[in-house]
Amino acid sequence: MPGMCMICDGATRDEVQAETDERIDRFGFTMVGTRPDPDHPSWLHTIGLIERHNHPEMCVLGEPADDGFRLLDTVSRAVLAGSRFSNGQTLEIAGTHWHVSDLDERVVEGEMMVQWRDHYHWMGSDGLRLSALELVRCGATPR
Repeated sequence: MPGMCMICDGATRDEVQAETDERIDRFGFTMVGTRPDPDHPSWLHTIGLIERHNHPEMCVLGEPADDGFRLLDTVSRAVLAGSRFSNGQTLEIAGTHWHVSDLDERVVEGEMMVQWRDHYHWMGSDGLRLSALELVRCGATPR
């Protein structure tokens, strides 16, 4: 699936970071993700919500890429419009219920959020603290 990973598609790290910054400037946030493979589900998360809107980044694991992007876009646009989400909430989006859960600290510190850390390191904002919320389909087990 072209476009999921600019590095995989041949871009340099500087090109990726500049494009990420431009999308945050234009939209107020951006989304990045990884392709699923036989050993790992898809992983999507936002970049820019903490920096621009003082709100935790939003994440979703294991959803088909298009569905995950639509879900994060809906929730992120709600944040831009003033909504605040927190651990323990349940949301209904497009007829599906989602539990909002603090992202496990091991995930926050691990490889799954490396694009977030790389971007803010590139920007010289190493002091920005990462916090993130995961959207988990109700009935599914949080990771």
